Amino acid sequence: MSGHPISGRRTALTILAIAAIVGLTYAVAAGSSPSTPAEAGEWRPIAEAPLAPREGHTAIWTGTEMIVWGGQTVPDSFCRSVDAGETSAAVECTTSDDGIGPPFEQHADGAAYDPDTDTWRTIPEAPFEGRVFHRAAWTGSEMIVWGGSNGFVPEVLGAAFDPSTDTWRALPHVEVGGSLHPELLWDGTHLWLFAGDPFPTTAQISVARYDPGQDRWTWIGSIDLDTVHDALRVDDTIYVAGERRVDDAQLETVVWAIGPDEPARFVGLLEGTVTLAVDDDRVLAFTSPNTVYAIDDDTEQLGSQRFLAIDDWGEEEELTPVALAPGELLIYGRHGAHVGEVGEDWAHSEPPGEAARRYHHTVVWTGDELILWGGRSGENAGPSVATGYAFTPSVDG
Repeated sequence: MSGHPISGRRTALTILAIAAIVGLTYAVAAGSSPSTPAEAGEWRPIAEAPLAPREGHTAIWTGTEMIVWGGQTVPDSFCRSVDAGETSAAVECTTSDDGIGPPFEQHADGAAYDPDTDTWRTIPEAPFEGRVFHRAAWTGSEMIVWGGSNGFVPEVLGAAFDPSTDTWRALPHVEVGGSLHPELLWDGTHLWLFAGDPFPTTAQISVARYDPGQDRWTWIGSIDLDTVHDALRVDDTIYVAGERRVDDAQLETVVWAIGPDEPARFVGLLEGTVTLAVDDDRVLAFTSPNTVYAIDDDTEQLGSQRFLAIDDWGEEEELTPVALAPGELLIYGRHGAHVGEVGEDWAHSEPPGEAARRYHHTVVWTGDELILWGGRSGENAGPSVATGYAFTPSVDG
């Protein structure tokens, strides 16, 4: 389950209802013919998007298109290394006109990419200001966007976009705290939200559930966490991983499970940022670096065995695991794509040139390809980019 803690301390904000937004759409193509899929184990560049370079955006897969929305542009001149003497170096950063923060521009626009034709079309702007580090989820008919920040202030607003009509609708208000990194999870009928105060004073996040048919939020409860890393639904259970504060100087990572009509259940303790995935009926918790744990089916507790063994894993964080076949996984991190079986050798494939080692990018899985788009180049030291690459994994079995 993906979402973010909820808090009732924020004053309710009101969105003006918009009956319809009519946008001019157009395609930007790399060529007039359909795209040629990359060979197995290879990367291919995708067509240039009709969007400004950005990071901290979202991307979802609808079944036919990848929809990119929001984010912020980090200019070329934001930070650069400068000579600070013969034996040291420093970083020099620009600020906005008011001298308070960086000159980032948040975006409220987006575009949809069709990998079959290697073309893009623009979508109308959302009915609120631009966002960064928000979350988005696909319900089967709408892309729902919630939370994030306008650069400095955490937001508690959400909206839904219908790609079949190219229109947005505002979501009703939910009494939660503004969250820079909320999480959303679609369970087939409802959207789960985990959101909370970006500067928490207590280790509690709140959980709410949205019914698109009724256009209504329902309060679910709270979980003993400060922030949420990831959430995953398996059958009737939702697993939530995040951090809670032990004291002023220490955080610990916790995995919780939420079943139907029962309180959150403690699953186990980990270290670092956690990404959850399902592989061959196992619930896996990936941590950085180079470690994965499985949740035991019998005890429903986090096992102690560490399965993963990828030599060049490094300090990966923004992980995207995909189950390709029983026992076989594709994992994308900042250092490229890794394909293999837990406990076995892994094949590594790094994107070409400037696509390597991106930061605050997005990755979607189409069922055939992994599509990497946007982010910042050069391990968070470079400017925002607006380019993307698709990777076709080689699958055994």
